[in-house]
Amino acid sequence: MKRHGTHPGEDKTPRDGGAAGAGAPGTAADTAGQAGGPAAEPAVEPAVEPAAGQAGDADVREPVEADPAVLLADLSDQYLRLAAEYDNFRRRTQKEKEALYADARADVSREWLPVLDSMESAISALSGLEGDVARRSADGVSLVLRQARDVLDRLGIREIDACGEPFDPELHEAVVHEPGDGGVPKVLGVLRKGYRTQDRVLRHSLVRVGD
Repeated sequence: MKRHGTHPGEDKTPRDGGAAGAGAPGTAADTAGQAGGPAAEPAVEPAVEPAAGQAGDADVREPVEADPAVLLADLSDQYLRLAAEYDNFRRRTQKEKEALYADARADVSREWLPVLDSMESAISALSGLEGDVARRSADGVSLVLRQARDVLDRLGIREIDACGEPFDPELHEAVVHEPGDGGVPKVLGVLRKGYRTQDRVLRHSLVRVGD
C-alpha cells in the first residue's frame, strides 16, 4: 500500500512563484511604501536656458540709419565753419606779419637817418673847399648818399615836404618862430629833414616857422 506524502528533503513551499509575482504588480514606490521606507521625490526637469542668440531679442533694436541728406547737410555746415575759422586765422596772422615787418623796417630805417644827416653835412663842407681832391670827395659822398636814398625809397620811406608848406604839428616840429602879419603859420626853413612811411612818421622835421 502506497503512502501519499513528501519524501524526505523535499521543499514543502509552494512553487507557484509566478502567481505570487503576478498578484502584486507595482512600482518601486509602492514596494517602498509596503516596506515602510520613505517615498521617492518626483523627478524635476532642469530649466532650459535660451540660446545666446535668442536671449533678449525683444530688447535688441536695429540701428536707425541716418538720412543721407541730413548727414550731408551736417558735414557741409561743419566744413563751412572750419573754412571760415581758417580764413579768419589766415587774415589775422597776415596782419600780424605785416605789422611786425613795418615795425622792424621803421626801427632799422630810423637808426640810419643820422648817417644821412652826416653825409649831407659832409657834402656841404666839401663843397665850400677848392681843389680837385675836395671836389672828388664831395662827388664820392654824394654818390653814397644817393644810393642810401634809393634804398630808403624802395623801403617806402620818403622825405617830408616842409619848406614853404603850412605848418603841420603832425609832421613838423617848430624850433624857431618868427613873427609875421598874423596869417597862417608856414615853414620858412628846415633845420633837419624829417622822414615818414605811408602810415607813420619816423622823424619830425625841425623847422623855422613864421606867421
